[in-house]
Amino acid sequence: MSLPSRLGRLRRVSRLGAGGFASVWLYRDDVLDSLVAVKGLADNWSQHLDVRERFLDEARILRRADSDHVVRVYDLGETKDGTPYFVMSYADQGTLEDLLAEGRLSWRRAVDLVGQAGQGLSVLHRIGVIHRDVKPPNLLLRTSDDGQARLLVADLGVAKAMAQASGLTQMVGTAAYMAPEQAMPGTGVDVRADVHALGAVAYRMVTGQLVREGGLEVVSNPRLPPPPSSLVSGLPRGFDEVIQRAINIDRDARWADVDTFVAALDDVARGSRRPRARKPLPKSPALDSDVTRRDAASSSTHPEHVQVFDGRVWPTPKFWSRQRSLLTVALVAFMAVIGTALWRIGVLDPSAPPGSSAVDENELVLELPDLWFESARATDSVDYRRVVSGFATGLLLRLQDTPLADTPRVAAANELDRVSVGAGFALVSSQALPRSQLAGWESGWAIRYQYVLNDETREQEEWFVGDLSKTAGSVSAAGPTSRLSEALSLLPRALAALPQ
Repeated sequence: MSLPSRLGRLRRVSRLGAGGFASVWLYRDDVLDSLVAVKGLADNWSQHLDVRERFLDEARILRRADSDHVVRVYDLGETKDGTPYFVMSYADQGTLEDLLAEGRLSWRRAVDLVGQAGQGLSVLHRIGVIHRDVKPPNLLLRTSDDGQARLLVADLGVAKAMAQASGLTQMVGTAAYMAPEQAMPGTGVDVRADVHALGAVAYRMVTGQLVREGGLEVVSNPRLPPPPSSLVSGLPRGFDEVIQRAINIDRDARWADVDTFVAALDDVARGSRRPRARKPLPKSPALDSDVTRRDAASSSTHPEHVQVFDGRVWPTPKFWSRQRSLLTVALVAFMAVIGTALWRIGVLDPSAPPGSSAVDENELVLELPDLWFESARATDSVDYRRVVSGFATGLLLRLQDTPLADTPRVAAANELDRVSVGAGFALVSSQALPRSQLAGWESGWAIRYQYVLNDETREQEEWFVGDLSKTAGSVSAAGPTSRLSEALSLLPRALAALPQ
């Protein structure tokens, strides 16, 4: 596509780049005598409302970020033929990918650029946005007032969400930088996915090599690469530890956030012998995963299921997930015994009078047919399951409270974005819920997708409801395709159980 030769007082100069959904053009503001970049949605997607909305979402997020290390948006508009566009910062030094084409960087330069990228990502995280596609082509370089290169985070990875909104199912992204959990359907992502990607970018800057080569299959079955010091001499002490921790396969073993990662790398650069202690991941409703975590599978030839680098032992997810599974089983069994005892003495009796230890009045409660049982409960969600012929067809009822105030449609699009990058994933449907099924809510959106888990085809349908401006809650049914109808039949009842 080609944007007009003039957009108001902006005069088109040349095309900077193009992708499947949008193109970027260089324009000159003749009044202010300055250059700007203009991003326009591709012609064939301009009339697709969901794709159009995701495109404009990127502009709104960039404008809200307002950081020296995130691309700034100055204006947005629409051409005469209805093509949306937005005006943003022009990076006169190109991308980090362009710089790396000339060869690897010194570790000092890499630390500086990682720090700048970390500042931009940290701003996005604070406003509830996970980038999910951090890679050198999306890190721009612009000459600052002092003549130095300033790094700007760009392209918020909305191409993934736009692909799903359009009904496409191809993977969007680069396997070399993608966190393993992003390639696993049904696994949510949080800020540690961006930590992994930024660590992978740092690894390439210093070594000139990718963390991994190949497609989705290598992300689904990842291995840690050789430590940087085995490829490059002269690195400061502790550098390997910081980088390897950032790109760890197990996200629970990574740095908690980009600030902690950048601070540890800065400590090493300053000559500190030990990186700073890891601080806990801040609790942010906007970044909480909606789905159960699953660790990435990892093969290992070491007899103790570990990989040894730089004289240190690095556990693989397979080893630790087994440990966690055993602990979880033991904890569930213990809690079941305690719960039964409390129920028998009346502590958990739902009929107990107010002021006692009965079920909280705001607790989610759903009466279901026989053979369904409550399998998990949190402060804002409850899981019920029905086991059929060895299969677990699960009904999930979840109350969502998001500070982003997403509409049900946008909340559904975000959920599709979270599950979109995975083997066997396919969008089945995405549509507004009819008023007859809203159970009193003002607005609702339903999505349905199919995926493969352990060589079994499964489907999941999720309903998001709320008012016209925000999402109050959601209900979800999932299971083998052949048995899903039973769970789906219970969604209206579950929807009515959400507190209004």
